[in-house]
Amino acid sequence: MIKTQQSKVIAIFGCNSIGIQVAQILSKNGHQIILCDNDKKAVEQALEQGLVATVIDYTDDNAIKILGIGEQTEILFAAFESDSANVFVTLSARWLDANLRIISLANSEAAANSLIAAGCNRVLEPYEMMGREIQHLVLKPLAMEVLSNIVFGDENLVLGEITLTKNSALIGCRLQECIIEQDFNLIFIGVINPNKTPQIIFSLTKEAITLKQDDILVVIGHYKEIERLKEIT
Repeated sequence: MIKTQQSKVIAIFGCNSIGIQVAQILSKNGHQIILCDNDKKAVEQALEQGLVATVIDYTDDNAIKILGIGEQTEILFAAFESDSANVFVTLSARWLDANLRIISLANSEAAANSLIAAGCNRVLEPYEMMGREIQHLVLKPLAMEVLSNIVFGDENLVLGEITLTKNSALIGCRLQECIIEQDFNLIFIGVINPNKTPQIIFSLTKEAITLKQDDILVVIGHYKEIERLKEIT
């Protein structure tokens, strides 16, 4: 087993730009991270940036087990560009650890469904997210400024999840009419219903959605702004 300084680690599969960026942010926030990939050159690039990374054959269950899945690893983030690779990793990891929290990228709704069936806890579809939000963003200069900071690597920006409490002022509001962006320097992506399939319902959806207790708001912005929003939720 790969040894780390803390008892729990976050394993990120995929030493691409997304995997490396996520690893850098989490590392700066004090989390113990290990990047892994079957591409030796990709691993070398991660090592050159001062990250903990290793070459691993993700199709080999024994190799994944040695990484700490089933014992030391608490969270797995599948960030491969290939949906099939992310599904394979999810299947293997879930077989090794029924309680492991697995988060994965997906390039399509079909891939997202396959990942959920494989045992993924949370599916992120970044390309669909950006496609649906772009028209909304260009009409909001403040949101575009936040987006520019994301593109150019503002390390203070984070993806925030905020759970609505029973006293939240937002309960009863329609998702499409939520005024978060008018009052906060944040991009409002959408909401997750924890009692249904763990996927984001985007803020631009045509489906009528009313916010309720325990819904999880998904926003992008600075940590202080996210904390300020939490005060009213």
